[in-house]
Amino acid sequence: CNCRKPAPPQGQKLIKKNNIHPAPADMVGDKKADVEFGRAIGFTPVLVTTANGKNHLKKYPDMRPAKAASNLLNAARFILKHAERNHAA
Repeated sequence: CNCRKPAPPQGQKLIKKNNIHPAPADMVGDKKADVEFGRAIGFTPVLVTTANGKNHLKKYPDMRPAKAASNLLNAARFILKHAERNHAA
C-alpha cells in the first residue's frame, strides 16, 4: 500500500499541504521505516536509538541514518546544528 511508511505519498501530501521545503527538513524516528520514509521524501533522517532504534540499528546495519541519536535531546541538538548550517549556506 502506498499509504504507509516508507512509501512517499503520505509524506508528499504533508509537504504540499504545509508548504514544507524538504531539503532542510529532518525526520526523527526509531525504526528503519522512519529512516527510509525520511530519505524517500527528501528529509534528513535522524534515528533515536532508545529501544526500537537501537534494535533496528543492529538488525539493519545498512540503514545509515544521517544521525543516530541516543535520545530526543541529542536528536534536537543535531537538528538545531543542521538548521544552522543550512541557514548559513
